[in-house]
Parts: sequence; C-alpha cells; structure tokens
Amino acid sequence: MPDETTVIRGQATIGWRDQARYLARPYGKALAKYAAIMVVMFGAIWAFTLPDDGWIALRSEPLASLGRCVADIWPFYLGTFAVLVLAMAGHSALSFRRYPLANRQMSYEVTAAGLITRDAADVALTVPWTSVIRTRNTRDALYLQNTVRGWHYLPWRAFAPEDHDRIRRWATRQNAGAAN
Repeated sequence: MPDETTVIRGQATIGWRDQARYLARPYGKALAKYAAIMVVMFGAIWAFTLPDDGWIALRSEPLASLGRCVADIWPFYLGTFAVLVLAMAGHSALSFRRYPLANRQMSYEVTAAGLITRDAADVALTVPWTSVIRTRNTRDALYLQNTVRGWHYLPWRAFAPEDHDRIRRWATRQNAGAAN
C-alpha cells in the first residue's frame, strides 16, 4: 500500500487572482442576499412614503403601481448596490495588500490522512480528510469544506499534474457523497 504512506508536497504564492477566486462565491452569495433585502427595503420605503391617492392606486392598480415603484427606486437600488460591490471589493483588496508576503507563500503536504498548509512564517493548518464534508473541483483549485462550514483553497498549480487525481481521491474518499 504505497498510496497510504505517500506524501505529496507542493508550493505556491497566493496572489490577487487566488484571492478573487476564493472570495467570488461567498461574495456572490452575500451580494444576492443584500440585493433581495434592498428590494424589500426600498419597496417598503417607497410604499410608506406614498400619498393617500397613491395607496388607493396601489390597491386598485397593483401592476401599474409596481411599474411606478420600479421606475422610482431603480436609481437608488443600483447606486446602493454599486457602492456595496465597491466597498466589498475595496475592503478585500486592501486587506490582501496589507497581508505580509511571508504569509502568502504557502507550502502544502498532502497525505492519505489529510492536508497540512504552512506559510513562510511557519503558521500551519491541518485539515484531516475526515473533517471534509464537501469538495468543489475547478480547473484552478480544489475547494474543501470542513465540518464547521469553513472553506479551504488548494491551488492546483502547487502540485504536479499527475498528483491531482490522487489528491482528489483522498479528499473525497472519507465522504463518498461529496460533490466534486
């Protein structure tokens, strides 16, 4: 059983593209939630600021009133959404820029038991495969979700192409129902 004792090592420096790939999905989900909340919030503000004849029109002609609502609130909605996107992207970019280069130089050790991620400042994180409940494989990376719903990012460029299948097999072996 040489597969059980094999250690696969890899190295990569995390860059801007990695940061964007890692944050795209959670930021997208957050923005979708904010968008839905903003529709309700701006719709409620619009409805509460209607004059009395607007309330009568709202009840007698609901579709026409919906059209007026959209016509009235879309600039506020798009402006607020744009500011939100810029704030999230700016905060992420600023945080990543301030992160020391030593903490972005990663080395990986992958075994049949789990993954050890270590940066150049010697901060290590161990992820046993038994704690991985879901995987998501892309062309550029393997995303691992652990039991506390945290995601870990494993860039494929850190490893030789012939090791990718073995790493995927180890990551999904503990949980046969994991999504690849």
